[in-house]
Amino acid sequence: MSEAKRVIVLSVDRLRTQFLGCYGNAWIATPAIDRLACESIVFDDAHASGPNLTDFFQSAWHPAAREWIAGATSTFISDDAEATALAGAAGFAEVIELPSGVGAAQAEDLEETHLASVFAAATEQLLQTPHEANLFWLHIGSLGQVWDAPRALRERYHEDDDAPLPEFVEPPCKLLAANFDPDERWGCALAYAAQISTFDACLDLFLEQLRTSALWSNATFLLCGVRGYPLGEHRRVGPFDESLYGELLHVPWIMRLPSAAQAQQRRPELTSAEDLAAIIHGAAPTARERLTFSSAEEETALRTREWFLRRTIRAGEPRVELYVKPDDRWEVNNVHDRCRDVVEELLAAPIQSLPSPGR
Repeated sequence: MSEAKRVIVLSVDRLRTQFLGCYGNAWIATPAIDRLACESIVFDDAHASGPNLTDFFQSAWHPAAREWIAGATSTFISDDAEATALAGAAGFAEVIELPSGVGAAQAEDLEETHLASVFAAATEQLLQTPHEANLFWLHIGSLGQVWDAPRALRERYHEDDDAPLPEFVEPPCKLLAANFDPDERWGCALAYAAQISTFDACLDLFLEQLRTSALWSNATFLLCGVRGYPLGEHRRVGPFDESLYGELLHVPWIMRLPSAAQAQQRRPELTSAEDLAAIIHGAAPTARERLTFSSAEEETALRTREWFLRRTIRAGEPRVELYVKPDDRWEVNNVHDRCRDVVEELLAAPIQSLPSPGR
């Protein structure tokens, strides 16, 4: 990969891999993302750095990356106050905080959505940046703040025999009952799907303006998820307890090089935010055999190409789950009892086993 003169990063919190067409989803329309993927390198096994927003940015802006940021004419713009605070500490030359989407009402049409306002502000700022500016970073937090997609978009995914169309705008955060009603889970997924369609439509307009500007010819453009959004898998909806499962950890990365070089490549490596700066600047992803994750809830997880292991401690008692990858995509079939030798091997690995909780 050749080094680009300009880098445009779009990081999106709570963007789920499983809801995008280029990652295999067949029921939600994401034409803008899919078109971008056709011009890009798609990373199939990219992962969040952990359950917190700071995990991502601390990994992405590690010391070597901070030298790159500080040495660039750089702009960071976001609707998330936590992200802008982190960007200021990281050394961005310009940091712009946009209003958050918290408390917004359901929009009447696409132009009234919070996402539309964020993309409009970002477009205006980007097109006004000096020609020599070489790093523009837009971070969107609103998929975790507000689901204000127009009713028409929710109706697109609603069938006549479904439960009533969901009316909520605040993203749900709860633990479903053990015997939950499937309609309750479906309503959450439907509302999220409408929000993904809103994001895709706004992204389409954003990219259209970039493609007709002088910025596009020599720019590397990276769309990367930060964290996913659980939608009832393992009974969690939203950031209820940030349990370390794939619906939170597996995120999309799509990188378009100048002139769409190396388009339609799929990269299978295990990658995380620590790899972002190197990949953007032409290096291959670090050859990793495993990724480790931890949370403050006495929970750790380990991902290899073949396995996903999750370990929790409740009331002093450890519980271990093991899932076969990539076959068990949704981590449904816990094979811990049948593969105890694998569990022992993973926990006894020379890379200091799993990280301690809360690290």
